[in-house]
Amino acid sequence: MAWDPDDFEQQVELEMHYDDVPTHLLGELEDWLTTVLLMPGSGTKGYRVRAILNLLRITAREPSIDWRSMALSKLIHQCRADSNLMLETISLTLREFDPNGRTSLETILRRGRSAYRVRADGRWLEHRVDPASRESIERAVSEVSPTVSTCLTRAWNAAYGITPEPDVAAHAAFQAAEAALRPVICPQDSAAGLHKIIRTYEDNPTKWEMAVTEARPSQFRSGPRFAELDGSETVMQLARTIAHGQRGRHADGEGDNHGVPDARAIVQCAIAIVMMVNDGAFRLATP
Repeated sequence: MAWDPDDFEQQVELEMHYDDVPTHLLGELEDWLTTVLLMPGSGTKGYRVRAILNLLRITAREPSIDWRSMALSKLIHQCRADSNLMLETISLTLREFDPNGRTSLETILRRGRSAYRVRADGRWLEHRVDPASRESIERAVSEVSPTVSTCLTRAWNAAYGITPEPDVAAHAAFQAAEAALRPVICPQDSAAGLHKIIRTYEDNPTKWEMAVTEARPSQFRSGPRFAELDGSETVMQLARTIAHGQRGRHADGEGDNHGVPDARAIVQCAIAIVMMVNDGAFRLATP
C-alpha cells in the first residue's frame, strides 16, 4: 500500500501510541461502555450488564431501583483503577453483543492514539500495527485454504491480542506453515509435519524453485563477483526459523515458553511463507 501523506488513518498508525488506557481516553470509553451495556436488550432487565459482570466474575447486589445503573457504576469504578479490566470489559462487550458501536469505538481509540484497535472481525481488541502488516494478514487469510486461514487467524490473534498468548501464536504459526508447504513439498503425505517437509526439501532442493533468484557475493576470487542462488532457500530458511522456534517440539515435557517478540516474529515468518506459496512464487521447478 503506497504512503499517502494526506491519509489521516496512515498518519495515526505511524504516530506514538499510548499503552493501557490513558487518562484522556477514560471518559469516552466509559461513555461508550455505558451506551452499549444499557441499550434495550431482549430477556431479563439488565441482561447486558449482568452478562458482563458474570463473565468478569464481579458480583453486584440487585436493589429494587434500577440495579443496572448501580452495577454498571461499580464496574466503571473498577475499570478506572485497572486498565486491563477496562480493555477486557470492552473486548467482552464487543464479543458478546456485536454492537453497532464498533465504528465509533475504533474512532475513539484511533483519535486518542491508543495502542489498541478493534480487531478485523470486530469481536475483540488487538494491538495496533502498521498498515502494511495488517494488509498482509488480511490478504493472507482471505485467499488461502480454510485450514491455513484458521491457523493464521489464531496465530495473529494470539500474538497481537490485548492479552498475548505467545506459545499459542507460535504453535498456530507452525501449523499454518505446515499446511501451506505440505501440498507443494509432500503432496502424497497428508500427515507430513514441518520437520519432515524441511527434510524432504533438503534431500532434493533443486526439485523446487522460487520466482526470483538471490545474488550473493561469490566466495571465489575468479569468476563472477556474485553467485546466483535459487530463492527457494529463503522460503525454507523461514520454515526452519519457525520449526526451531517451536522449542516445545524438541523436548518432551518442556513448555515452549516463548516471549511475545519472538512469537510475533514467527507469525510474520508464517505469513510470508503462506503468501509466497499461495501466489505461486514458491513452487515445483519447471522441467
